[in-house]
Amino acid sequence: WEKKLSHKKSPNHVHTYIHTPTQTHLYSHIHTPTHTHSMDPYDRLVWEIWMPIFRRAVTIWSPRQCDPLINILESWMPLLPIWILDNILDQLVLPRLQYEVDVWDPT
Repeated sequence: WEKKLSHKKSPNHVHTYIHTPTQTHLYSHIHTPTHTHSMDPYDRLVWEIWMPIFRRAVTIWSPRQCDPLINILESWMPLLPIWILDNILDQLVLPRLQYEVDVWDPT
């Protein structure tokens, strides 16, 4: 499926397209504040409270059993600032998937 997201809270209006896992994740650009004090309160709450917990969950996630992560991301996607979603996909999910591909032995 294809879903168009729009982050209206950010001063930089960003549109992104999320495709099925077999397709690529395309986005125009990422806006990650360099300092947490420059974030709006909601973004800061998600970044400082929710992200550490989610980050720990991804470290124990097995890409071979992808449904739990897909379910949580689909549930939270409407609530996540787009730059946090981009960070999750680029910094947490993609490296785990890449590692699994690199160590895969089809024999």
